[in-house]
Amino acid sequence: YKTFKFPWIGIKSLIDFTAFQQGNYYYLFIGEFIAIIFTFFLTIYTIFKIRLSYGIYMLVNLLLFTSTSFIMSTPRYILVLFPIYFCLAKIRNKILLTLVSLLFIILLIRLSNLYTEGDWAY
Repeated sequence: YKTFKFPWIGIKSLIDFTAFQQGNYYYLFIGEFIAIIFTFFLTIYTIFKIRLSYGIYMLVNLLLFTSTSFIMSTPRYILVLFPIYFCLAKIRNKILLTLVSLLFIILLIRLSNLYTEGDWAY
């Protein structure tokens, strides 16, 4: 039931759908929204600080991922955006690096837990 829509329509439907979810599904759809916002800011950073062509690549792909009537599996699609890893490699602040690493470890544990329970983890 996915059709081409403008990105803001897909994001709005994701937010509207999240309002009716409870339990693990609420957590997963909020994760979709956070992944979109995180990738958008990293795209802006890539455009100005790393390389314009990489930023355009990320922006076009982000628009492609969000241009559907029902946004789904965004974090999985974002994994192919290789400039994100360049942005994360530029983190020099030890505290920020520790916080980002801790966040990713917590997400790894939580999503692995959901997966091993047979639930949906993206």
